[in-house]
Amino acid sequence: MNGIFGEVSTEALGVAACTGTGTGTATDSLTLKSGRVTISHGSMAVTSTNYTSIKLTSSADYIYVNGAAVTSGTTLDYSGLNSGESQMVQIITQTGTESPYITYLEVTKS
Repeated sequence: MNGIFGEVSTEALGVAACTGTGTGTATDSLTLKSGRVTISHGSMAVTSTNYTSIKLTSSADYIYVNGAAVTSGTTLDYSGLNSGESQMVQIITQTGTESPYITYLEVTKS
């Protein structure tokens, strides 16, 4: 059977329900720094920053930046942005099965 757009792929035709929740409160073990400056951030909040080189450290088991797994100590480099250009960055950390800690950075090159 084809989908309404003619697709034949099971990925396009199937619906997978995701269920489940974290077993604890999200832990904020995330530190964002540019040089000696610590960039404050909040859970499910957008934080704006003009720093284009940001070192990310966390004691969490899992760290993702824009969906890609990274390790603690990773430096995010957005120096290639044009002046006045912005880039939205999603950072997710999670320890064990507790709820994930999610924050967003809007990096703008000044």
